This record gives sequence, structure tokens and C-alpha cells, in this order.
Amino acid sequence: MGTDAQPKFEDTPEATGTFFGNLLGWFEKLTKLRKYWATRKCIIQGENLFDLPSGVLAKRNLMGPLTFNAYESTLSGASASFLGWFITLLFPIEPKAPVLPENVSEFARAWVLEAGKVAPEVMKTASPFLPPLLLLFGAWVAGWACLKGRDSNKHNRRRCRNAYLYYDGAWGLLPEGALAIAVALGVAASLHGWDSARLIAAVAVPAAIGVGYSFYLGRHKFPRLLFALNGYDQKVYYFWHRHKPENRAPWSKYSLATWTIGGIGAWVFLALMIEIITLVSWGIAYVTVLLRLWVQHRL
Repeated sequence: MGTDAQPKFEDTPEATGTFFGNLLGWFEKLTKLRKYWATRKCIIQGENLFDLPSGVLAKRNLMGPLTFNAYESTLSGASASFLGWFITLLFPIEPKAPVLPENVSEFARAWVLEAGKVAPEVMKTASPFLPPLLLLFGAWVAGWACLKGRDSNKHNRRRCRNAYLYYDGAWGLLPEGALAIAVALGVAASLHGWDSARLIAAVAVPAAIGVGYSFYLGRHKFPRLLFALNGYDQKVYYFWHRHKPENRAPWSKYSLATWTIGGIGAWVFLALMIEIITLVSWGIAYVTVLLRLWVQHRL
């Protein structure tokens, strides 16, 4: 693949820093729904929006790859959020106060109670950033894994990353929405202690749809689109094939990377981020209680 005429960074579809800077601002703007559908239509029709600079996308009123995919994640979770809210409205759960030993200090008791109030707010603030961060991680892995070593450079990796973001945002609405609904039903059943064959079926059906379709997209459709984008032969060649073309697609590299780095790494990254959010919550609660008690003792 040629790398002579590579676009400058400012000519890319969307800068990562710009996306995260405006994340919370556009999250509440549901008027972008029409913009999302217009962008999705272009991708499904085969238009390579990832090769267009940000100025052209803005003139055509289309989304950049990061915003497009994150907005799709928002739409996917909207139905599950409404379902969870509706179940909570019908079957409310009273929060239980933490059980602490009688000999616990005044500071420790206040710390635990404050952490219970702070943690949901910190999670609410940080949670919008978790899906995009995980998505960026997966897109980075796919953008690197779909290229052969001789073709792997900064420009080609960024191009493939943006293409993956567009592809996932265009076709991932159904499976991600189905998985979100399954999770919402499963969490509600767990919290309320529900157990019935109908409820299990209600959780299993969307979960099977989401997992099955996601597997098809991630293991068949997306890699073939990326390989075709890079001009590779998409056929799978095994060791008994004698004549293997030079431009055959790196299926082994893609499969190994997405299963190990993309799969295991994403769960490790998510667990690490949740741990960091938890530590931040307890840290904020500690400082809050410390200042509160100090002020009370000074007055």
C-alpha cells in the first residue's frame, strides 16, 4: 500500500481530543438523531466517510467516527435505561443502610455513609466515558490487527481505526441494544430475587441475539470490510494450501489479536477503570468527612 500522500492530522475525520472535550455537551442533544441516521445511511451504502476531512463532514452535516459510534452506544442503551427505570418505578427497592460494628469510630462510620452517597454520583459522572474508552481500545486493536506488518503505519492504522468505528456504529445498533436489554432484565431479576422460566427466556432471547449477531459482525463482516479496504485477498488460507497469494488477508493476526488483546484486555481495562472509580469515590468521601469534622470541631 502506498503511503506517499498521507493527510495531515488536522485533515482526519475527527480528533480524539475534540471528541472527549465535547462528550458531555452533545450527550444530551437528542436532535443529533437525524444526523446519526444520515451518517449511518452513508456507511451502509458503502461511502468511505473515514477518508473525508472534518470540514467536509461538517458541511454535509455528518458525524465523525468517534461521535458517531458513541452516539450509537447511547441509542443502544436508551431502551435498556428506560426498561430499568420502568421496572424500578413499578417495583422500587429501598436502599439498605450499611451494617457497621458498634465499636467503629465516628470518623469511620461517617466515611462509609458518605462513600455510599458519593459513589453513585462519581459513577454517574464517569460512566459516559467508559464505553468510548473501551471502544477506542477495541478500535485500536482492530486497526492494527487488520494490517500486515509492511502496511502498518500511523496513517493506515488511524484510517482502519476510523473505518472500524464507522462500521461498528452502523451495524452494531441491534446487537448492542439487545445485549443492553438482556443486562437490564438480568440485573432487575437479580436485585428483586425473581426466578421463573418466562423471565429466564426473556433474558436469554435478547442475549442470544446480541451475542450471536455481535460474533458474526466481529468475526466475519467487519474483518472482511477492513481487509477489502486494504486491498487484501479475503479468502482464508490454511497450511495445506500450496499457492497462497502475497496479498492474502492477515486472518491469523486479526483473530489472535481480537480474541486475546481485544477480548481479555478489554475486561482487564474495564475492571481497572471501575477500581479507579471506586478508589476515587472513597477518596472524595474521606476528604469530605475530614473537612466536615474539622469545621465542626473548629466552630
